[in-house]
Amino acid sequence: MPEDITNNLYTSGGEFQTEDGVEYRGAYHRYTTNEIYTGATWNATTSKKLVLLERMQNRDLVYAKLKRQLQTKFITPRAVKPSPTQSDYKSGYIDRYFLKKCNEPVFIEIDSAQQRLWSRGVIDRALYKSITLRWFISGNIEDVNTGNSLQRGVITKNTIAVQFAQQELPGIADILTDPLQYYADSEFTAPADINS
Repeated sequence: MPEDITNNLYTSGGEFQTEDGVEYRGAYHRYTTNEIYTGATWNATTSKKLVLLERMQNRDLVYAKLKRQLQTKFITPRAVKPSPTQSDYKSGYIDRYFLKKCNEPVFIEIDSAQQRLWSRGVIDRALYKSITLRWFISGNIEDVNTGNSLQRGVITKNTIAVQFAQQELPGIADILTDPLQYYADSEFTAPADINS
């Protein structure tokens, strides 16, 4: 009945929201049953039910703002073993990248691409700690004393690298036990990369 409807009402906001929680501004109409719908008058295709705007308390507003900034989807890292190339052996070293799960004694060796993902937060930085090691793979194995100076060999250099890494990621020394891993003397010729 027409007398049960108050048409042509308007809200400039702060009163109503649609049922999906969006604040409403604009024309509306009200029934004596206290039902409120969008539109100045009833339209079967466009009128949507309105409800009273839910006022959030201050702490809820803060949470809602923070929640939008929380990233909940991350890439899971996958283990990648280094494959030194002939140019790596010529330069004498490779960089190795490790992640350690913060809540478990789990270490994963990754590649430089995944290290960049970790740096950008695409791999969860709250779940994984990271370290990069310069790992020597060619040159003198043992230290060489040349009169006034001592040239450190591959074993010493890699042992020192592991000791520093152990301070950052305790337990990594248990997996990096071979300081000559990937070592080849400088006369080594790496096979051609069959993937290129």
